[in-house]
Amino acid sequence: DADIVFNDILTLSPDFILAGGFFQQTFLFNGDVPGHISNDTQNFPQDMLLAWLHSNGTWNRSLTIQSDGVDSISKIGLFSDGDIAVAGHVCVGTYGIACSFDPEPLTTIEKFTTDEDGFGIVGRISQDGIWKWVLPLFSESESYVVDMVVNNDDTVSVAYQHSTPLNVENQFYIVNDGNGVLYLDLDQSGNVSQAIQYVSGTSISDSGCLINSNDGFHYLGLTFQTQISADFELY
Repeated sequence: DADIVFNDILTLSPDFILAGGFFQQTFLFNGDVPGHISNDTQNFPQDMLLAWLHSNGTWNRSLTIQSDGVDSISKIGLFSDGDIAVAGHVCVGTYGIACSFDPEPLTTIEKFTTDEDGFGIVGRISQDGIWKWVLPLFSESESYVVDMVVNNDDTVSVAYQHSTPLNVENQFYIVNDGNGVLYLDLDQSGNVSQAIQYVSGTSISDSGCLINSNDGFHYLGLTFQTQISADFELY
């Protein structure tokens, strides 16, 4: 038996949908396709899951993404060539011990320090499971995906909520009180082209929405208490 949670879903064609989330222990897909057993190296049996479902209700194929900790996909998107954008977390629950994520064929990503409770990732992966790029977001405590969209030009916009400093490409985004939301624009290679840090002395919810409009503007909806301010950083 397994616990399966799909956090996001998108339509690939009239006949297929793609779902992203996580599973625990064993997932057998009702015998439609080969199942998966979660990675239990550190006694954390929860791994990322991408699954293709036919309109007739049968599973078509699947991919798992594993680290030595708790892993989960929060948001998925689709690039123009069929590659998949994913935003989520790996190595959660590994505070005080080493943990790594191996996005083959790219370089293995280690936690920035063992004092971190996992880290966020935004990445591009082919439908065959080949990683094209991965951007890690390091923080001492777990961060949360607010939303992610793939834009018409195959760039990516994503927002993460965090309560401790967030380290992205060795740039630290500080939260003094309360929590913050970091909005990032990524180019087609996964490099940061713009960063906007929203902060509040009280609270900003991890529930929000990103919209890519036809006029080329990006809109981010957030829920906050008392007040909110923003700092811009162009790359």
